[in-house]
Amino acid sequence: MLRQDVDAGSAFAVSIILIYLVLVGYYRSFAIPLTVIGVLPGNAIMGQYFTATSMIGIIALAGIVARNSLLLIDFILE
Repeated sequence: MLRQDVDAGSAFAVSIILIYLVLVGYYRSFAIPLTVIGVLPGNAIMGQYFTATSMIGIIALAGIVARNSLLLIDFILE
């Protein structure tokens, strides 16, 4: 069971870092740290633990932020 937790945590870290590097490198957008800053206190305020479901939620939120920022920046550039 411990090995699966380590694998999930590693996948979470790698996915967030890769999304962040793409956004910063290409579009100079710093949105990913803002999502993490918003989600972690939200878990604490609600009294919830940071679980695998929370990780999936943050990855999904990071993907939505990345997609929206890409669309917005492309629209502005056109």
